[in-house]
Amino acid sequence: MTAPDGEPVNVVARDVVSPLRFVRAEGKASARARASASGRALIAAIEAPAVASAAGVAVAVEDDVVVARVDGVIVATFTAADVLADGGLGLEAFASAREVQLAAFVQAQRDRDKVRQGVTRFTFSIAIALLAFLLLRAQRRLFSSWQDTLEQRGPLTPPNVLGVPLLSPDASRALLASGLHILRVLLIGGTIFAAVVTIGGQFARTQPWVEVLVDGLIKPVIRGANAALGGVPGVLLAGVIAIVSLAVYRFVRILLDGVAAGRVRSSLFQKEQAPVARVLVGGSVVIVAALLVVAALFLRFGTSFESLVLIGAAAVALGAVPFFANGVAGLVVQWRQPFGPGDHIRVGAAHGEVVRVRLHDVLLVPEEGGTIAVPMLSLLLQPLQRLPSEPRAHVDTVVARDRGSDVVLDSLHKLVKLVDERGHVEVLAASSSTLSVRLIAGRGDGAQQTLWRALLRACDSGEVRLAQRESSGAVRRADRDGSGAIVRVEDRG
Repeated sequence: MTAPDGEPVNVVARDVVSPLRFVRAEGKASARARASASGRALIAAIEAPAVASAAGVAVAVEDDVVVARVDGVIVATFTAADVLADGGLGLEAFASAREVQLAAFVQAQRDRDKVRQGVTRFTFSIAIALLAFLLLRAQRRLFSSWQDTLEQRGPLTPPNVLGVPLLSPDASRALLASGLHILRVLLIGGTIFAAVVTIGGQFARTQPWVEVLVDGLIKPVIRGANAALGGVPGVLLAGVIAIVSLAVYRFVRILLDGVAAGRVRSSLFQKEQAPVARVLVGGSVVIVAALLVVAALFLRFGTSFESLVLIGAAAVALGAVPFFANGVAGLVVQWRQPFGPGDHIRVGAAHGEVVRVRLHDVLLVPEEGGTIAVPMLSLLLQPLQRLPSEPRAHVDTVVARDRGSDVVLDSLHKLVKLVDERGHVEVLAASSSTLSVRLIAGRGDGAQQTLWRALLRACDSGEVRLAQRESSGAVRRADRDGSGAIVRVEDRG
């Protein structure tokens, strides 16, 4: 529908009537065409991004033409004939009135845009937060399911290179569980980071914080990724060195285990010295491999990081000097073998029977009972004296089987263990109601009396009841083999 000449046509911008209007045609352009063109220009000027140097709304007379501008963009022009047809005001008065009205209109439209954009951004932020929550919930369920599957799964097949396993099944499971945990942390952190950046980037007040956050997190990650890519050759070389070293270590261990078990003969050392050789050779392989791996990873030395590592290693080594000295003394003792289990030795104030020789100490059982752990370093600082072995004290007696043989023997075993940890009980003969036993525990002159007193205390407490030997032929003789197991039971008449 076209307005006739002389009827005002308002300029409509975004379905809102503006204070601008045209009454007459100009050349071939009708009033409606001029209003439509002015409306499009006004919409573009309102929706243009805000510029700090923008001039705002201005309606001024230029060469007898009223020009309306919004942020420097011409949105309408009115000739003197237009002004005369629209009310007959002067050009200056027309321009002043339209400037006030147009400024209010543009400000109202931009305020409405701000409200609409705020609502849109708020709604979008809620949607992003909800999406992040759903993603975190899905990740939690997914990783919990993976963790349960990993725990319920049987032994894992460890990775191997050229038939050499790199990790044990338990280590592979632990490594996989650690990888899942790290991946879960990264995904959770990435989801939260993406949600915070997306939401914060919607609002002008939070945009500077988002920029600082991105610069503080993304740039270091990029630099780290570049450094990691640059170190790939060193990492590959270190991996090859580690795999070869692991293969050598396993070969040495299998070989020396064979020597220790007597399956492999060696002209260099005896089978009793094989555990010491395994520690020395294995430690040498580990130390050399560690040095080569460090050299392959860093490709050079002398940086501040390597200096800090060396200082820390020196401090740890200095503090562990007694520990390493004790270990070296233990290796020397195990290599030379000046004594073994069953020997009686004295080191300073400690003396007793050797029951175990370990890398860092010697376990002794004194005559009075208990155990003494003597550090290997004491063997270098104090004289070692070998003592003659004394026979173990024993007591032969007959006990009743009224509570059952197993119960009676358990009570007797507990009795001799209180006197001597290496004590034991032997069954000499048995009848339907009695057991003839030998209690063996302790050494020395007073050991037998100590054993008797322990037996009498057990009788007084009711744990054991002594019985008379049967004189009839019902007594049955129990013969034993070398290990103490009963191999034959016969009647004696």
